[in-house]
Amino acid sequence: MRPHSQLGSPFFQKGARGRSRRGTSLMELVVAVGLGIAILGVGYRAYFTLTRADDYESKRHAMMLDVQNLAARIKQDVRAARAVSASGGALTILGQPHITYRNAPGGVERVVGRGRAVFRGTAARFESRSGGVEVTLRSESRSHRRPIRVGISTFVVPRT
Repeated sequence: MRPHSQLGSPFFQKGARGRSRRGTSLMELVVAVGLGIAILGVGYRAYFTLTRADDYESKRHAMMLDVQNLAARIKQDVRAARAVSASGGALTILGQPHITYRNAPGGVERVVGRGRAVFRGTAARFESRSGGVEVTLRSESRSHRRPIRVGISTFVVPRT
């Protein structure tokens, strides 16, 4: 039987000065570092792709809640009204008190007497139909250069 130092394995081969080579070569180190960097790069990209998708969905969900809250508020006001008047970007609700919804630069504005509230980032369209009002609400934004659009359309009749 041959001693270990004489086996054909390069791990046990002797170097030029007679010592056995048990370390790693520079080429093996370069390959290992390259593979490590490639694996980290793929992991980094996957993490940030998932983070962007989560940001997009969170923002879309918040926008949808804002539009739903505005729709609920308009429905409540219209149902409590004696009469309504709608044309394009404005809705006037005749009741106690008189309420006006209109598109403003920052979003849909709700005016009650001297009080004013703005539903930021939203836009509305109002049309009178069959004794009620067709309300179309939308909101648009961007997240990581991707457009986000949400919208609701509903028909509301005042309780006279």
